[in-house]
Amino acid sequence: MVRNFLEADYDDFETSILTTCKRKCSFFVCSSVCFTELTIVSYVCAPLLVNLFKNESERVLPFKMYLNVPIQATPYFEIAYITQALASFSIGFSYFSMDNVLCIINLHIAGQFRILQYRLSDKYSGQVQNGLDQKSDLYLKNNASDVFKSCIRQHQALITYCKQLQEVFGLIVLVQVLAFSMLICLDGFQVLLVDLVQRKVIFFFHLLTTVCQLIMFSYSCDCIIRESVNLATAAFSGPWLQLPASKRIENLKKDFIMLIMRSNKPCCISGSGFFIVSLETCTRVITTAGSYFTLLQQAQNNISS
Repeated sequence: MVRNFLEADYDDFETSILTTCKRKCSFFVCSSVCFTELTIVSYVCAPLLVNLFKNESERVLPFKMYLNVPIQATPYFEIAYITQALASFSIGFSYFSMDNVLCIINLHIAGQFRILQYRLSDKYSGQVQNGLDQKSDLYLKNNASDVFKSCIRQHQALITYCKQLQEVFGLIVLVQVLAFSMLICLDGFQVLLVDLVQRKVIFFFHLLTTVCQLIMFSYSCDCIIRESVNLATAAFSGPWLQLPASKRIENLKKDFIMLIMRSNKPCCISGSGFFIVSLETCTRVITTAGSYFTLLQQAQNNISS
């Protein structure tokens, strides 16, 4: 991605598209990191608030430990607390890494499809129709076939890149979607039904983290679908059909038709072939989690009664 996307040669408009992709990546990554770290902080700080109202023999740790030492006594308690806090932050840093990598790659692929749309439609259309730049106009007329073939090669490279991305992340995405569905259900159950305030805070931030990650990678996958399909419209908006007739232009029009036909089949990321990841996946996961939560709540009410 660094070699072919970030360090490629772009004009001003293409650079602005790439800058927009970077801003989106920064927003999603910062949001994910923020919610994840808030969850870890709530895990670590909740015992401190509880211990304010207890004596030394009743102090609690973020996580229970079973050791043959007086764990509540000083300095064992302080050593165990610092160890658990450091371990929690380490787990937090590794928790969001895979989703962030997938989101960054997806948004940059969508940006490359947007750049390809610009090269097919806007980059030369104004020059050919209005004659704003006679040199560029003449260059496109004399080299239209080569320019269009370069766009086709870029399209083929993006399709291959999406297939490789599917091979790497297909199983991971499947596991994530299933896990997010269960986590949203269980976190919501804990937030609404647990009496302890500190536990509510912990699972509330964890619920926000899970929903943020779900939206993050489902939105980025949806961007690939939309931008890859929009290539057909961009090609029709370009100057290719308005070029003067010649044998090379006739061959170009055949390639043009093939590009349109291939664009009708969107590039996408699926969960090992079981489903295509898009924003619709996000709504389905939240709906499924709501159904699970209703079953848990009914079971809880039956046990209570």
